[in-house]
Amino acid sequence: MIQTMSKHYSCGKRKKVDEYTTYHKTCELKRKYKATSKCKNKNKCIHKGTWKKLLKERASMVKTPVKPRAKLKPKAKTTGHKVKKAQKKATPVKPRAKLKPKAKTTGHKVKKAQKKATPVKPRAKLKPKAKTTGHKVKKAQKKATPVKPRAKLKPKAKTTGHKVKKAQKKATPVKPRAKSKQKAKTTGHKVKKAPVRAPAKSKPKALPTRHKAKKVLKKALKKAPVKALLKSKPKGDTVKSLDSSEDDAVDKSAKSVKNVHIDYMTILRTIYEPWHGKMTWFPEWTIEKAKKNWDQLMKEARVFYSKNDNKHLVQQVVTQREPANIGMDKCYDDWKLQEYFGNDQSFYATHYQMEGELAPNIAVYTPTYVKYKGNTNTFIHVLNSVGYAFDNHRQADHQYFIKKPKHNLTQELIKKYESIFRLMVQCATNLDLTKIVVSLVGGDSFASAYDHPEKPDSEDPRDYFQRTVWAPAFLTVYKEALKSYKELEWKFMGAATSTAFAIVKASIKKAYNKNISDLGFFPSLLDDPWVSKPKTLFINAWDPHSVPGNGNEADPSLDGRIGRITNIAVNGTPMTNPHMKYIAVKV
Repeated sequence: MIQTMSKHYSCGKRKKVDEYTTYHKTCELKRKYKATSKCKNKNKCIHKGTWKKLLKERASMVKTPVKPRAKLKPKAKTTGHKVKKAQKKATPVKPRAKLKPKAKTTGHKVKKAQKKATPVKPRAKLKPKAKTTGHKVKKAQKKATPVKPRAKLKPKAKTTGHKVKKAQKKATPVKPRAKSKQKAKTTGHKVKKAPVRAPAKSKPKALPTRHKAKKVLKKALKKAPVKALLKSKPKGDTVKSLDSSEDDAVDKSAKSVKNVHIDYMTILRTIYEPWHGKMTWFPEWTIEKAKKNWDQLMKEARVFYSKNDNKHLVQQVVTQREPANIGMDKCYDDWKLQEYFGNDQSFYATHYQMEGELAPNIAVYTPTYVKYKGNTNTFIHVLNSVGYAFDNHRQADHQYFIKKPKHNLTQELIKKYESIFRLMVQCATNLDLTKIVVSLVGGDSFASAYDHPEKPDSEDPRDYFQRTVWAPAFLTVYKEALKSYKELEWKFMGAATSTAFAIVKASIKKAYNKNISDLGFFPSLLDDPWVSKPKTLFINAWDPHSVPGNGNEADPSLDGRIGRITNIAVNGTPMTNPHMKYIAVKV
């Protein structure tokens, strides 16, 4: 067949074609020009050529000679299946081996033949009884079996069902119930309440839940107006006399209030948790001491705050406290604290998280007994003052003041500490005390991370804070107190080597020609002859989160040293003291 070059009408490219066929690049299909059919892809390639056009193209094009094919060898003529067929014919076929006569009959025919050859044994004759099978046999057996007559029922059994049970119930004598104890009368959610977890060796046993204690307190308050009696009597007021029956009711309700809050003290001890293997809870003897000296210790406790502060916020700050918080490590069971006292952290922290502002600064006065030289009979006056905490970047005070411009930060802190020192003076004058033993409130541990922008790198943060904030604020208030309260005397404790004490001592000597000294550490300073215990106010460096005394035995600060040998924890918060008085003063 002659091959020629044909021009494709769509793409313009030439292709080798035979007599009848052309190849289309765009659609990739073979089509014969004889058919003159159109391609499936009509948009790209349309067959416009015909047979006559093809002949004209062939005439105009130069014919190329076709080389003859090489002759194939004779053997290669027959290829594919024909070769195989030829080879098959050449191979001689072996005759099949003759099968044995027996093997001619196969399959089921063989089995049939074998079956016929095997003699069949006759079946054994069945017994006459076995002729009836199935349910008929059972029926026959049933008929043959004699039926026993039923035993006569007793007359009582004539009434069946619930009537029989009713009759039996009436006939059975009912035993009288044993009288239950009085405690078993309260059932329901009170019974279901889980007991408090067993404490450590020195901790008290588990007590009833706060829910029960609240119910007891509520019943007690209904019987008599205790709240009126708990308030301090103003001067010049007269109290209406009560009948004997009313007096008895008041005594009972007051005892109930006392007992409930003594239970709260024991519960509060169980909430503390150890810190680095050391005990953090307050001593157990303080509860017994508070029980015996209730009026002296509990009813004389007071909260001092500025007149400019909201009283409701002040009450929240005093009430919602954490048992122990050492360096922002919470040493207590927060679930138990929430269960019994209604908060899982201090209000001071919560208020800053919610409002972005600091809660009011307070000072709590706690009359207390001191365990010193083997006895607990020494009575002193302690004021728990709160400094601003810069010991940890998580402290609310640190986060609040660090946002302030550097030129306003120092001046604002000086004003804040002047208010703290004025609360000390107001407390001393309110209690008719003439001596104050002051500590470095907020100037020692709390100033360990005071990152002021202007602080030199070589100077310790505590020294810088005492020099720029603490000492100037103290000297301002000292000057004011010297004019208003001439009899008021000041001494320091635990500050002999501090920068603040050196500045204050030099300034007072220069300005007023007076000597101010440091008495040493608590409680050994109680033996100093200058200390007159009935007339001296000791300033404890407290913190904004914890119960007074904080970590006690585990706390190395002044707060812990005072807390472990006094009862400031039990009468320094409304969690355990229902008689706290709130005194607003001008600062």
